[in-house]
Amino acid sequence: MGSKANASGRAEADARENQDQSAEAAWASLQWEPLHQERRPRLQRHARWLVAALALAALALIAFYVAAEFRPVPRPAVIASITQGSLEVQLGSDGPVIPAREGQAIFQGARLRSAPDTVALLQLPDQSQVRIESAGEWTLRRLESSPNGEITRIVIGQNIGRASLVPSPVRARLSARFQVEVPRAVIELMGVAHVETSAQATTQVRILQGSAAITAARQRVVMTAGQSASCVPGQPPTLVLEAPRPTAVP
Repeated sequence: MGSKANASGRAEADARENQDQSAEAAWASLQWEPLHQERRPRLQRHARWLVAALALAALALIAFYVAAEFRPVPRPAVIASITQGSLEVQLGSDGPVIPAREGQAIFQGARLRSAPDTVALLQLPDQSQVRIESAGEWTLRRLESSPNGEITRIVIGQNIGRASLVPSPVRARLSARFQVEVPRAVIELMGVAHVETSAQATTQVRILQGSAAITAARQRVVMTAGQSASCVPGQPPTLVLEAPRPTAVP
């Protein structure tokens, strides 16, 4: 009897010990364990790559926005008025020639031909103006402005004729360029000018306000208000000296 009682006691003790071990194992499985030391560097590297990828994506979006806002794109000019005479428009180098009308939009590459005694006004996309004042021929070689108005590129070709050119009074804050291309010379205009090109391809330039720079035959001449210059094909531009005003004799 004694041996049976001892065996039964040991069995019960073993059973309780097994239950205690099972409970401890279950509790241990529910407890938080820190990440394994070998996994931490990998997670940190992944986090750094994610932050870098997000930063690059943000920079790409900013660069795309800036490029879109500051990139000059073609924009139309408008024939504001035809006071007298007549004006024709050729839409492109091979396009049809049609009579121009007030309020008509004309685009980069268009050519204008005016009859004698014509007076017409063109409004350019940056609010600059070209006033045609005679028979002649002009080409709208470049009419570009950025969406935010910060950058403008205007190039007018004058083959023959007389015109007054008025750059925009509200100039772009970053970069504005207004050029007049005449036979064998380029006029970069920073003010109001009167430009006349003859049938012999000689051009006379008079600056009424502001300044201008004329480049011809690899030479550049800067002009200011009140000065005049002459451009002959193949020769450097020359300033035209005005005759001195007579003075009263005491």
